[in-house]
Amino acid sequence: MKQFIEEYITKYAEYKRQTQVLDNKIQHERDLVRKYEAYIEQHNKRIKQLNDRCNKLSYYSWCGVVDKLAEKLAEKTGLKCETLGTFGIRCEYVIWLYKEPLHGEHNELYSKNIIYHLTITPKDISNGNFALEYDTGGMNGFDNTTAPLPTDADAVLEIMQQLKSHIIEL
Repeated sequence: MKQFIEEYITKYAEYKRQTQVLDNKIQHERDLVRKYEAYIEQHNKRIKQLNDRCNKLSYYSWCGVVDKLAEKLAEKTGLKCETLGTFGIRCEYVIWLYKEPLHGEHNELYSKNIIYHLTITPKDISNGNFALEYDTGGMNGFDNTTAPLPTDADAVLEIMQQLKSHIIEL
């Protein structure tokens, strides 16, 4: 019997030693998890801060360029300006130069008071090159072609004057 007890004590001691080794390894892994969780939490907070900063940035639309052009054209002609858009897949943006009144008492449009108009679309700017085009006066979209929009307001006004004959009474 003494032999069985000694064998039990030896095996139990080995069991305790092995469980202590494994408990130490488990504790080490838990410590690593806590360390990495803190690290992840810290970086998640930083990501949130950066996203918040990104969301607060103001986006300047290309339409702002056309709005400024319309104001300059109105100044040159002494007419009023209105910009409309964007419309459709091509992101059409329209400049109207008109004399008052543009709308009637029931908000109907007085197209005869629109003196000049121009439809502008952006070119593909994904490559970093910003450029605008204008519609050259097609009637139904199928025969409509575009041309590069000049950067000079006087040249744009000249184009609008050439296209004036294409206005259809609404």
